[in-house]
Amino acid sequence: MLHICRLALVLVAFIFLTGCTGGDITVRGELHRGQQLYKPAEGEQVMITFQELVDGKATANMFPTRLASDGTFQIEGPDNKGIPAGTYRVSIASYPEILESGVVATDKFKGVYENEKSPLKYDISPSQQFIKIEIE
Repeated sequence: MLHICRLALVLVAFIFLTGCTGGDITVRGELHRGQQLYKPAEGEQVMITFQELVDGKATANMFPTRLASDGTFQIEGPDNKGIPAGTYRVSIASYPEILESGVVATDKFKGVYENEKSPLKYDISPSQQFIKIEIE
């Protein structure tokens, strides 16, 4: 149930951010696990969230997206004009698309890349718009 609440918080943050102004950088990328492009299994949804960091501290600016079936993602920002340049912590979580009644959903990545625990940090700039995320 806790994981469902976390996913709901990400979605609420996305809805909240739709009223905020974005930036001008559309981020594109790929998710790799090991040496291979990670493609979600049928019925799996992988959420990727970029959270802005200022002076090493997380802000309320979060930009979520969902990994496509081909292992790619794109973040266009809340107004489809991109996200601001800067440093971002990237969190990744994988859950079933459809939750079974009475079954507690667990993150396939065991929370390793969840919010503040995630070791993944990337600088986004006009010259750095493509991100290759590599996880174990």
